Amino acid sequence: MNTIRSTWLGWGTLCVAGGSAYVFAKRSINADRTARDEESVRRKTQLAAMESEYKRKASSPPPPTSSSRDADANSSSTDANAAATPSPSSQRSPKTRPTNPENSTSNSTAS
Repeated sequence: MNTIRSTWLGWGTLCVAGGSAYVFAKRSINADRTARDEESVRRKTQLAAMESEYKRKASSPPPPTSSSRDADANSSSTDANAAATPSPSSQRSPKTRPTNPENSTSNSTAS
């Protein structure tokens, strides 16, 4: 049978084991949280750097070269030609209802 002394020893051991498990779990959770926060900060910093790089490139166009000036001239003349040419959809003939030869002959004979 259990004595008072063995009961106290059992409960004491259980409390020490529970407390140490809590401490180790808390350390592990805090380490995971710190690593996740550092990864989040690193990712945000990287995205901010990429965004500023993109904005910098978008705001400062490259200096024009002779080939790009020729391309600009060609594209502006192409744009003028495209504006003067009507689109194929506007060149379509108006929709007409197809006639059925059987209906037209049967109607004329029925009259």
